[in-house]
Amino acid sequence: MSVEVAAITAFGVVVAALLTYVTAAQGRMQRDLGAAEQTNRALWAYTRRLIDQVYRLGGQPADPPTYVDKLYREDSTP
Repeated sequence: MSVEVAAITAFGVVVAALLTYVTAAQGRMQRDLGAAEQTNRALWAYTRRLIDQVYRLGGQPADPPTYVDKLYREDSTP
């Protein structure tokens, strides 16, 4: 009887640890996805402003905002 209780307890501990790991990994992935979506929206907005400035208004393109500069720096890490 005692061995069965110990086995069930050990199995429960392993399952709880696995569920904790999966939940934490899911949270990290959702946070990374949110950051990627935000960057994507910002790049689309910048591209749209460039199209409006160059093709519709006929002027020189505006300088890129700081978030675009950060994307192409070599020392930047995602």
